Amino acid sequence: MHPHVVICGYSHHAAPFRTTNNFGKEAHLLRLQTEGKSVVVVNGETVHQREGDLLVIAPGDSYELYTGDVPSGDYHLAVEGDEFVGWDERLVHTGVDVQVTTIWQYMILERRRPRDEWNEEVIAHLLKTLLLFIDRARQREVAEHTPYIVREMMRYVEQNATETFAVADVAVHVGLSTSRALHLFKAHTGQTIVGYTHHVQVGIAKERMMRTDHSLQQIAGAAGFSSYTYFYKIFKRYTGMAPGAYRLGQKLAAH
Repeated sequence: MHPHVVICGYSHHAAPFRTTNNFGKEAHLLRLQTEGKSVVVVNGETVHQREGDLLVIAPGDSYELYTGDVPSGDYHLAVEGDEFVGWDERLVHTGVDVQVTTIWQYMILERRRPRDEWNEEVIAHLLKTLLLFIDRARQREVAEHTPYIVREMMRYVEQNATETFAVADVAVHVGLSTSRALHLFKAHTGQTIVGYTHHVQVGIAKERMMRTDHSLQQIAGAAGFSSYTYFYKIFKRYTGMAPGAYRLGQKLAAH
């Protein structure tokens, strides 16, 4: 099953603009600020979005957008499907990457075709490519703006995610106290060390679901989870889906 693109476009506001919308209970909204700045209120929480900021809004969240006197431009995309599921951060900085905006433009052009000429397979491939380029841009921004010692902590987690380790082990690895390591990691990545560990582990589990026929229990252990019950809880928290449902959905999408 291909993802259903509800909205895909670009907006430019030369004058103050306000909109209130709800993109449906099943749609994720992705919004990249490419010019100026805006204020977005999501479920009553105010988010200040500046040039290069990428905002991800979950299905069913209330959404209000405000732009001021400074011209504002953004690419936006609303999609029904599990492509955005697992994004554990609402606002990240990717910069305005030309590869990202080019792929977005191709998606817009494809959607402008007459409805009977839409090719859902092309749109699905463009969406997958867009997300890959977004992830690359995001990682580049993190590398450029993250202190070396924090990158070292991230590498330690990535290299040891499938093994049992404590937060204190990460701190010792970089020669910091546990409290200082926790503070630096959170300040520069927006995640806790435990949260980042879960993010890496879920990514490992997703890959093994696609590339192997191992049972979910085996995959849970191989990804570093102490029990299937804990794996199920964390996987669902990060993806919004049970492991079995996610695996089935990916297999159906591949065919």
